[in-house]
Amino acid sequence: MAAPPLTRKTVAALGAAVAVAVAVILVLWPTEARRERTGPGGPRVAQAQGAGPRAPLRFDGGRWQRSRRLGPIALAPPADGLVRVTGTVVDAGSGRPVPDVEVVFADGQSEATTQSDLAGRYSIDVPPAHYRPFVRAPGIVSVGAAPRERLPGRPRADQVAASRLELAPRLAVFSDLSGTDLEVVRAGVIAGRVFDRAGQPIAGALVRAATLDGRDLRPVLGTDVAETDLDGTFRLEVGEATYVLEAFHDRHGATESPPTVTVTAGDVVGADLTMIAGCLIRGQVVRAGGGPAGDGSIERAWSQYGDQGFYPAGSFDDDGSFEWSTTEEGEITLRAWPWKSTHSPARTFACKDGARFDGVVFVVPDTRSDLGGTILTAGGAPAGRAFIDIMGMSEGTMNQQERADDEGRWEVFALPPGTYQVTAYVDGQGVASAVVTAPGHGSTLRLSGTGSLVGRVTGIDDGTVRVDLGTCSTADATVAPRTSHLVTVRGGAYRLDGVPACELRGEAASRVRKRPFEVTVSAGGVTALDLDLSPPRLKTVTGVVRDPAGRPVPDAHILVLGSGDGVATTSDASGRFTVTAHAGDLVLFGHHTGNRELPIADDDPDRREVDITLEPGDW
Repeated sequence: MAAPPLTRKTVAALGAAVAVAVAVILVLWPTEARRERTGPGGPRVAQAQGAGPRAPLRFDGGRWQRSRRLGPIALAPPADGLVRVTGTVVDAGSGRPVPDVEVVFADGQSEATTQSDLAGRYSIDVPPAHYRPFVRAPGIVSVGAAPRERLPGRPRADQVAASRLELAPRLAVFSDLSGTDLEVVRAGVIAGRVFDRAGQPIAGALVRAATLDGRDLRPVLGTDVAETDLDGTFRLEVGEATYVLEAFHDRHGATESPPTVTVTAGDVVGADLTMIAGCLIRGQVVRAGGGPAGDGSIERAWSQYGDQGFYPAGSFDDDGSFEWSTTEEGEITLRAWPWKSTHSPARTFACKDGARFDGVVFVVPDTRSDLGGTILTAGGAPAGRAFIDIMGMSEGTMNQQERADDEGRWEVFALPPGTYQVTAYVDGQGVASAVVTAPGHGSTLRLSGTGSLVGRVTGIDDGTVRVDLGTCSTADATVAPRTSHLVTVRGGAYRLDGVPACELRGEAASRVRKRPFEVTVSAGGVTALDLDLSPPRLKTVTGVVRDPAGRPVPDAHILVLGSGDGVATTSDASGRFTVTAHAGDLVLFGHHTGNRELPIADDDPDRREVDITLEPGDW
């Protein structure tokens, strides 16, 4: 088993008559949008930006409510200075429209909202800008891949149900856009209580759900973090996945045996958590002169790796304060390592359940850096607070990460002599890489800048394509941007600006298809990239499943992965099978005698006969 990275801070039924009426009405659209602005130091002010009348009132449940929107909207042109975006809210799992949900366009300082109609369609008028669109509704969540977590940390109270716009895809809105579809997922609920070992409820504990399936898709609205009420109850709303739950509280050290739960859309999963005293270590990180060290990492030692065997196990705040806990018993060795500094001397604590180490002080000495330089944008401006990754390339070296200051200056401390690969990625500025030797100073990293992608989209005349950026490579290194864009297609053509200049790999997706792409983006230029997102053709495959000795295999398991997920069958008594799958799917054949994979390609014939000979191995 490969050793882990070894150093700091790494690593959600109408009758026939109603149906006819709705079919006529659905050519119209929902009515209003609302824009909320937060002025400096002032309250939020709502401004109507509707393109039509408000939905009519109706008396229901003992109070007046607005009816579900059937239209009309968007009959008049948008007001001066505004542009119009229209599209459909779509269930990512089924591809069906999602009606009667709140659509939000946020730019980080203000929000504009509207409502989808009974066909899932929405229309919204907003000022030209870059936006992060998402959806708010019970039982429905917008999700996105979480950005890289530089330092692990405990959840904070201000993260409870707080929007994380960086999870939503980006959308450039500088002219009227149509077909801007927004994908959502059906949500389930995790509900339970937090207790101490005596069975008493714990109020004010923070509960966090973390995915275990590797996708790390988190809700944009932050509903995977909650705070317990006075009776210890909590409620989380998350997409379908398997999660591990953990609770945090100032007076309780850790969660005993954190439970794992699997969430299905529409279901409520119960899960109670027990907090124990654990071993709690808290205090402050200071500099040699006594002032706070700023934020950084609490690192724990892995004794089998010697002096380099520390890994990030927590974090501390800007004021240097920290709180770290564990359920483990025995000697625990920790140290503190602020950004732009060397690390403190390590300290060892004799941990046991109920142990408390308060007032712990880690002192960070003043030392000279071993490597340093400046990071600049393609235009020569400082790339302030950019993250730098340092990877050892020669014997005896190590891996680190650092952060530049506001002027783009970066320094690396406690770095063994040797050869290193230094990389950086800054959103909207590109990627930089260099091979350097430590000790050494004066290295300049210049970001590559960005370019534009343009091309034709087969299968879409007018609509939206989601483009996920996967890896960005230069001659020296590869980084992972992990950003998503919503790209509008007009007349079968698209344009995406602000793409990092590098050898770029990613994925383009429509409602019906996902396709990987690979392209070299030129800085400041326009690069052609056509996308084939036409619906995948259905292929029929027949044949005989045979074991490694060539004998027919009855009752072999056959599973389609991809667009046909969940389609399963078996071979008959003579080993024969028939299966249908779309281009791009993967068909798995399994039996106790072996297994085999069969990819379905675009250029495969629509019908073909294939004998499948299993290869020895576990199914």
